[in-house]
Amino acid sequence: MVKVREITIDSKAVGSVLQSCRALFDSLDRDDPFQADLSRKAWEFRAHVLFTLLPFDSHEIELLARLEEIADAAKRIPGAVNATGSLEQAARFLLSHPDNPKYHWIMAALDTAPESAPPERMGLLSMMAMGKTFGCPKTTDGLLDAPRAVQVIESRRSLASEIFDRVIIPGTCHYLSSALHLELFHEGRVREVDVLVYPGEWFSLRNRLVPPGSAIFLGRLTSSRIACTAVATSDMPDATEVERDEADADTSMRDELWQITHDGEKSPAPGLVSSRYVLCRNGHGLFVPIDAHFMVWRDDAADEDSQMESVPVDRLAEGDWLVMQPTDTGYLLDLESAEAGFGQRMEDACDWRPALERLLLTSSPVEIAEEMLAEGAHGVSLVQSVRNWTDGSVYGPGDRNELRVLLALLIRHGKLPVPENFDQYVAEHWKGLQEIRGIRHRAGLHVRSEIHRQLSSTLGQLGQLGVCQDVMLDSGVRIQLSQVAALDEQISWVPASRLMHLQPMKGGRWRE
Repeated sequence: MVKVREITIDSKAVGSVLQSCRALFDSLDRDDPFQADLSRKAWEFRAHVLFTLLPFDSHEIELLARLEEIADAAKRIPGAVNATGSLEQAARFLLSHPDNPKYHWIMAALDTAPESAPPERMGLLSMMAMGKTFGCPKTTDGLLDAPRAVQVIESRRSLASEIFDRVIIPGTCHYLSSALHLELFHEGRVREVDVLVYPGEWFSLRNRLVPPGSAIFLGRLTSSRIACTAVATSDMPDATEVERDEADADTSMRDELWQITHDGEKSPAPGLVSSRYVLCRNGHGLFVPIDAHFMVWRDDAADEDSQMESVPVDRLAEGDWLVMQPTDTGYLLDLESAEAGFGQRMEDACDWRPALERLLLTSSPVEIAEEMLAEGAHGVSLVQSVRNWTDGSVYGPGDRNELRVLLALLIRHGKLPVPENFDQYVAEHWKGLQEIRGIRHRAGLHVRSEIHRQLSSTLGQLGQLGVCQDVMLDSGVRIQLSQVAALDEQISWVPASRLMHLQPMKGGRWRE
């Protein structure tokens, strides 16, 4: 059983800052690009206050510089002046009292542990949102400088490498990916979890996936139990209605942040397809089909064999490296196909193409398509298919009856000689098309496998990767890798032409 304690750290100074940030955020019009950018800055300021374990006046988190940037920008928005003034007052008071309550709680908890107790394997999660750390004390060999050994969990490798007796999470879990949340609470890696929250933060467990009801699973599966308790560090009064509203701030702010990060629709409409939006650390993102798998490199995988794997889009997590599909592999595919006799087989299977080109000198693709439909073809986009068959971008009809109608039409127009046995003629050409498709498919699998092998070998020899990395392989293929920052948990609806295109995020990059 996993034990989870939600520990509320009382701090009126922090509470005032959180409420002021929320008021400023709510006063802005996020349809306006300038105000949307200011909304992002307000959230970043709030996130640093929530998640940092450094003193609030630390130069590493630059709270004062962030505050001044927000105040300067807000001067141009009359409706935000009052909220900004409140934030400035609350933040300056916080900066004048820089001791960090969450850090002091952690140090006190570690210092008061009985010396006679058996040593615990303890961890401190530091990547709280967008795959980033918002200010963590110095470490030595990955261990926090503390009365007891505490490993800072700054990647999924740190989490996967051990079974932890206890993990401390210094803030709300709303911004963690589903995959990371699952590993923390549902996969047996952690026995006890302490979640530290200020008044105005909200912690809730997400439901894990369950198998469908079936007699196959009856009596064979057991569900993990999670016991949650709430603890206050002082005699805090009951939450007021304002505090209860503030408790939901991170849920609404998270959803609104995605709205200013990409322009996907949140409801279906004609011409739109369902997708998930993936934001990368370099400020670019892409829409991915909801049922797609992505080839991912995980340099923090505990097992070398699992560093390169195909991952469903909904299991992507912070720190994953997306292996973008290379575009310069055509010559490798041609070389591999040629070894299997692709050229001659294609010439034999598609010997009707010159006849189709001659027919197009006197008939349009529309006329040919209409005639094929009248003869029993059932293609959805026959006009475009005729063009594709002619220029060779598609080898030939993908349906046997469609091929039969095409060959009959070419013979009837005198563009092909009449065969002795038409059924056998169709069967031979259909078999030829299937063979060249099979050759090309096997060649593609081999090329892809070789690219992945070379990429794994190359990446295994590299040191620290940047947030976006171009890798040149021995074969001359260039591969782009982009590191995942976050995954929108909501479905987005976009035109199919927008899928799998890595483009700059709406409104510019997050500030590092």
